[in-house]
Order: sequence, then C-alpha cells, then structure tokens
Amino acid sequence: MKRFIFNISAGFVFVILIYFISLNILFSILKNHISNSEIIILGDSHTQHLNIPNSFNYSIRGASYVLHYNFIKQFKKEIKGKKILFSVSSNNLANFKEYKFKNVDKNIAWINKTNKNLNLLSIFPTKKFNKFEWREKKIIDFDVLKNLVEYYYLNHIKINKSNEKFAQPSNFAKTINRHFGDSISIINDRTEILYLEKSLLELESNKCNIFLYNSPKTDYYNINTPKIFKNRIDTFLNKKNEKYFVLNYHNFNSSNLLIFRDADHMNHMGEIKISKIILDEINQLMKEK
Repeated sequence: MKRFIFNISAGFVFVILIYFISLNILFSILKNHISNSEIIILGDSHTQHLNIPNSFNYSIRGASYVLHYNFIKQFKKEIKGKKILFSVSSNNLANFKEYKFKNVDKNIAWINKTNKNLNLLSIFPTKKFNKFEWREKKIIDFDVLKNLVEYYYLNHIKINKSNEKFAQPSNFAKTINRHFGDSISIINDRTEILYLEKSLLELESNKCNIFLYNSPKTDYYNINTPKIFKNRIDTFLNKKNEKYFVLNYHNFNSSNLLIFRDADHMNHMGEIKISKIILDEINQLMKEK
C-alpha cells in the first residue's frame, strides 16, 4: 500500500514537473521571439494581418488596451528600446469597449476572452485589474499552458492572412452601429483611454520609439463616424504628435473597395500594400530622427 501511494505521489510530482518545464520552455520561446524582433505590433483586428518583416505581432481581435498594458508590463525587458507600432482608431477611442465592460451579461464571450488573454502570461493571474467587476478572480490558472500553446500556434506558427474577399457596402451600416450606436455613445469611457495612456507612458519610460497607427477605413466609415469621435481621435493624434510618430492612414485609398474586406478592415491585397508603406515610413522616420 505504501509503495502504491509512493508511486502515485511520484507520478503526480513528475506530471507537475513536466508541466512547469514545458511552460518555462514556451515562455522562453516567446521572450526570445519578442527580443529578436525589431518591431512590436500592439493592436486588434486592424493590425492582426499586417505582414511586416522581423516583427512580433501582439494583435488580438477586439482587444482592449488592458491587454496591451499587461503585455507591456510583462515583457518590459524584452521590448526595451524597440519600435512599437500601436493601433489607435476612432472606434478604440469611442465607448465601444467600455460598453462591453459595463454590460457583462450581454458580452460574456468577449469578457471571457479578455480574462483568458490576461491570464495567458502566467500561471498566477495578474491582480492588476481585480478592482474591475468584469475581472475573473483566480489564484492559479492551470489552463495557461494549453492557452499559451494555442495562442502561439495560431498567431505565430500557423500561416494567417486577411480575408481575400471584397467589401460589401450593404453591411457597412451594421459596423457603424456596432462601434458608435446610441447605447454606446452615452457611456463615459474610463477603462480604454486610461489604459491607452498608461501603456504609452510605460513605453515612453522604456525608451521605445512609438508609432501611433490609425488604419485605413472606407469612405463610408470615415464619413459616418460620429463627429464627437472624429474630434476625439483627431485631438488625440494631434496632441501625441508632439511626442510620438503618428501614422494616420484612415483616408488611405478609402474609396477603393477592392482593397477592403469590410467597412474598416483591409483584405489580403490591402494588407500587403499597407504593410510595405508602414515599414518604409518607419524606416524613413527613424533615419530623420
């Protein structure tokens, strides 16, 4: 009986040991990938399919700036002094994400995904965001290895490219309503703008070269973005232009629907084109610095 208990205990310890060794190896791979990249992309679906050589792309569809802030803090050493391409569009500075944070019951999938990604980088989930009601409180998350393997494979091993389809104007109004609808507009955004500013301060203190990127949108999206949010993004970028590089491409080829897959995302052909333009401008701005 004692031998049986010993064997069970030894097996359990062995499994735990293998788990932590595997997790440590994966973290090391991730850190090396970031360290060896010249450009770090922080964004959402607007930057998810950019094809920029020698870059590490931390872009998650529908991502809140709390995820970028968490990434910046977690990999402070690895990103020090690097070029950072940071996605900032009118919908990011609207109340789109704040609406989701304040209406958890209506946005369970997005909230769960946000919590999952916050827990992605450590078996002991960060407590930075525990003051928020939407934050899932965990002491230990044993799913971190599975989730990290899934994240790294899907985003950094598997070959992904933006959809090759062309935009359908009949669907554009739905996008505008989703980003700027009446129920969203009345909310006072606290979380997104706060963590965008905190992220920029962290990057600045870490000697990073910051490039704020406003991605291409269609004419319909630009024209129908409510004035309050047009003014908000314009004011923000004009103010930040004093300290950071601003790559404002929201009007880039905005009437050419052949390079868009929907109202505010480029298709594969468009992503290839804009990726080269972004890289050329970053290199040129660094030369002139």
